[in-house]
Amino acid sequence: MEKKQRNAVEPSPLTAAAHRFLYGGLSMGPALKPADVLHVVPCGPEHLAVGDVVVFQPEDGDVAIVHRVIAVDGQWLTTKGDANANRDPMPISWDRIIGKVVYADGEDGKRAVHGGLRGRITASALAAHSAITRGISRLLHRPYRLLAASGVLRLLRSLLPEVRTIAIRRRDGEELHLLLGTKPIGVLPAARSRWLIRRPYRLILDEGGLNRLLVERNKREASGADSGHSSNSG
Repeated sequence: MEKKQRNAVEPSPLTAAAHRFLYGGLSMGPALKPADVLHVVPCGPEHLAVGDVVVFQPEDGDVAIVHRVIAVDGQWLTTKGDANANRDPMPISWDRIIGKVVYADGEDGKRAVHGGLRGRITASALAAHSAITRGISRLLHRPYRLLAASGVLRLLRSLLPEVRTIAIRRRDGEELHLLLGTKPIGVLPAARSRWLIRRPYRLILDEGGLNRLLVERNKREASGADSGHSSNSG
């Protein structure tokens, strides 16, 4: 089915059948969490507004992206991940919109994904928080790295929820997500050899354990390549 057909609404997006997507990123946290099942309603331009969270097909890739609409200019939308510092580099045309996210279903149950004015307020608050966090992060970068290397705070590990991983298949390989209980704290992108860990969680993590996960993933990838199997993205 073509994307334009999926965007058609008749008569309202609330009565259209919803698509389901498995979310596997970090760019829309904390509104969305890895392994959330997103319920996406097909809709046209008249049912989208600044602040809505949309799923779209980018021109330079074949994996759908979930981001928030931050500006509308005629037939073009500008989008941005709530947790990202910058907006997406390329505007999105209406016909690339798969639909609008109305709610997410995760380990903590079903929760609404707010758009419109409430979504704009949420995005603005997160942007301000991110800017402050980045400023503090630059000041504390060196002390943080030294403290992480010392391993002193790993003694607190037994007092915290279980650390676990979720593996998501992408077209270029397996992507690992690291969770502390239900909170996403890091990701090992497909075909990458370096974990991206949110601060301050590296202070309590076992670097040796993270490296073992990397080695295990690489072995699985090598085994899959040798057997000639391939898989689509989640």
